[in-house]
Amino acid sequence: MLGLGKWWRLPELAAGLPATVTEARAAFDARVRARFAIGTTEASLISELAGEGFKPSYWEADDLHDATFRRRRFPFATLWSVRWRSESGRITEIWGVYGIRGP
Repeated sequence: MLGLGKWWRLPELAAGLPATVTEARAAFDARVRARFAIGTTEASLISELAGEGFKPSYWEADDLHDATFRRRRFPFATLWSVRWRSESGRITEIWGVYGIRGP
């Protein structure tokens, strides 16, 4: 065994999605919305996502935040992103974005 470790596995939130991009987008969004309720604290959301390997972005636009997991396999990159808006440290809106980027 090569000992690929945790970095090779997909996060639980991203694993086992349907094979087509359209179906995977809808399924990932539904998982995100089901797992993280409106009113969840940002701190607990970020902690849970970081524990699965998602990397938070530290830019803000209209109070928009995200945490993304990327897997690169030349020449494509697949990404799973959890995006949210918050107020007073609590989630007010949340959704999941799944996509594949290529050449």
